[in-house]
Amino acid sequence: MAIQPGEWEFLYQTSTATQLPWEIGGPDAALEHMVQKRQLPARADLLDAGCGLGSAAVYLAALGYRVTGIDLSPTAIEKAKRKAEQAGVTVTFVVGDAVKSPFKRGQFTVVYDRGCLQHLPKERQGHYARELLRLLRSQGTYIVEVAQDVMSVDQLTALLGPRFVLKDVQSLTHVERPTGIPRFHTVARFVKK
Repeated sequence: MAIQPGEWEFLYQTSTATQLPWEIGGPDAALEHMVQKRQLPARADLLDAGCGLGSAAVYLAALGYRVTGIDLSPTAIEKAKRKAEQAGVTVTFVVGDAVKSPFKRGQFTVVYDRGCLQHLPKERQGHYARELLRLLRSQGTYIVEVAQDVMSVDQLTALLGPRFVLKDVQSLTHVERPTGIPRFHTVARFVKK
């Protein structure tokens, strides 16, 4: 489901964290699994694209990663900054568009994306894929989580093109809040050539 850029701020201003189905209050199981299996490079410079309230960014910063989070919503970024401060970790949070980010070429070893891509309108997804190529260093890792009814692994691979190699895929189920409806997700890890 594509959400237009201006809608994000409205959602974060008018909803509590528990009313937002994508805000789970901490890292999801797939991210924790990747950390435990050491599938993220040590001491990585990591971008959390579409970071929302910063739960994943704060979790990764607490583990020693150098983390930057970007989100369109100033309200979400302010709340994420407070969360990082309360946790006693350093995260750089930026209000901005992950499709046209202010970051330098090759600035990141990892881009973590839990729902950013799947919420982009189709006409912006190719631009986002090109931005990933620009932001990631050679051999950089792109971790993406998408709902299976929104985008398949084949669609992801086609979108990213030949400059990314699919390393592994996990399937998981989220029970979305506040509805309690289970939703099936795919988590894929790609490496830039």
